[in-house]
Amino acid sequence: MGVGGRVTLGVFAVLALVFGGAWAVGQAQANALRLAVAVSPRVVPADGQTPVTITVRIQNPDGTPRVGDTIDALDVSQNSGTLLIYRQLTDRRGQVSFSYTPAMANQFVPTLPAKIQITDSSLGNLVEIDRMMTVSVNVIDPSTIKK
Repeated sequence: MGVGGRVTLGVFAVLALVFGGAWAVGQAQANALRLAVAVSPRVVPADGQTPVTITVRIQNPDGTPRVGDTIDALDVSQNSGTLLIYRQLTDRRGQVSFSYTPAMANQFVPTLPAKIQITDSSLGNLVEIDRMMTVSVNVIDPSTIKK
């Protein structure tokens, strides 16, 4: 192996060591966080108009809010609804709110619960240490709602 090969290998080993250590620390921090989610209203019609608010709160292990964390929301279901904003920073209370509107039910879009994946990506995208959970939004057929 030439000199260039040794330098490249040496740099890779150092990067693996540094990022490997950050991964272990980040993983421990991710497991210690408190992540709470509230959905309001609890049931929403698949009418393409009625939004649901998903509020996420992130806290440190001691209960203090995590200010400035990047929180992502992604519809991972087959509902094909709309998230108005999919990435936000937590406020001074450690909270963010997302507005989600399920698609209108029809012959091509079934009425299914929406699955929204919530991720705190502030913990290290490079080493894929994300704190995440999936929230279920109870979407129902609008024709079943009594008026």
